[in-house]
Amino acid sequence: MRDRQRCPTYLSTTPYAQSGAVVCSLLNALNWTTVFIGLDSQPKASYHQFSFSQITAKLVDCGVTFTATTAPFSAGSSISRILMEFKRKSRVFLYFGEPPGLRNLLVAAVEFKMTHGDYVYLAICQLNIAHFGLFTWQQHDEDDEKVKMAYRSVLLLSIMDEELYGLPSFLSLVQEWAVRYQSMFNNTVLDNDLRVTALTASHAATEIAGIAVMEAVERHGELPAGDNGQLLANSILNRTYPHLGVGGIWRMGSFGIILHTVQLGSFDVEEQFLKGFLRGTETGVFETYSWARMHSRPIWHGRQFLPPDLPLCGLDGAACHSDQLFSVEVVGGCAVVLVTLAGILGSLRKIHRSRFIFGSDWWKLNDTALDTALCTFKSNVYHLTNPEPPFEIVYRPTHHYQPWQQLIFHSTFGSLAIYSISIFNGLLEFPHCYIFS
Repeated sequence: MRDRQRCPTYLSTTPYAQSGAVVCSLLNALNWTTVFIGLDSQPKASYHQFSFSQITAKLVDCGVTFTATTAPFSAGSSISRILMEFKRKSRVFLYFGEPPGLRNLLVAAVEFKMTHGDYVYLAICQLNIAHFGLFTWQQHDEDDEKVKMAYRSVLLLSIMDEELYGLPSFLSLVQEWAVRYQSMFNNTVLDNDLRVTALTASHAATEIAGIAVMEAVERHGELPAGDNGQLLANSILNRTYPHLGVGGIWRMGSFGIILHTVQLGSFDVEEQFLKGFLRGTETGVFETYSWARMHSRPIWHGRQFLPPDLPLCGLDGAACHSDQLFSVEVVGGCAVVLVTLAGILGSLRKIHRSRFIFGSDWWKLNDTALDTALCTFKSNVYHLTNPEPPFEIVYRPTHHYQPWQQLIFHSTFGSLAIYSISIFNGLLEFPHCYIFS
């Protein structure tokens, strides 16, 4: 149905973003390319099983390597084994399941000292409300304090817009729908947790369709004869609806599907619950999202940044082993030696060339030529205790030199002075000419 070539009147205000596209975009934005995935096999986790299959199929196409396992997390069995496998594979754990399963996972992770900020437990949900399963540390049992501290290592990705579906206008509509249901069907027994997302999306779709009909009537006086469904559908594409009675801002894309906004939340220490800090907005280009920070407060164990998916020293720490450091030092030392040798060979080549051109006495300077020479030397190497500006060499000989003699004089003398300064770092004395470092 989503193929507009075959169904040109297809439109959707579904509150559900494509979870595979969202997770791929998020992992790429965070530069996490290696993850571990755990699926709760409990019967109640049917949505999570569907989401798991959608996301793992998509990860193959977006450059993310993953290891996946299925276990009864809510029952608490096999979690220790899974954590050890996770530790060997990655530092980012994608959890698909109900809140009790995550709680069991965190309790075990505390025992293994895997909740201090190096490990990420990313749970994926539709919306963090009671109807879909509320992710919270507080269950009023003996593990509450332990789990509360562990929740600092939890991220929660909501596939639906937490802000949009939490607006006061939405909540007031829920009450209105409940009253109408009770009066229309004479039923006073009503589930307290209505499917607010589906009802809201349906309400928005009805309003948008009504706007399209009213606009068509205003343009033509009445709806054109014949099949005008495609006309109305096309008038809705690529538009933003900021003033619907249901509230919020609704953006319809070019594919006939509402553009979604999702949130990534972390544990807010002050308010003590998972709160959004990163918003992903669908761009209108097929299955792409742009991500932006929602505030500048710390988001992860008092820090502003999330940990990497793989440690700097590798999963087993071997990259920072002393042998590895020794190898790095040896390579660095060899590089310095090679550069030094190259410099020496270059200097020897210059000396050999000058000796070949000007004879064996090329290096001797006439005392008279240096009597009135003004020698000012500046170097790019500063003295540690008495820094000076960069130096230069200025020669003003009283005797006339041919241009080629001056050129060789400058080049050779400068080279000799630099090498001498590097070695002695003091006073160099030539006949009637002093060069100070």
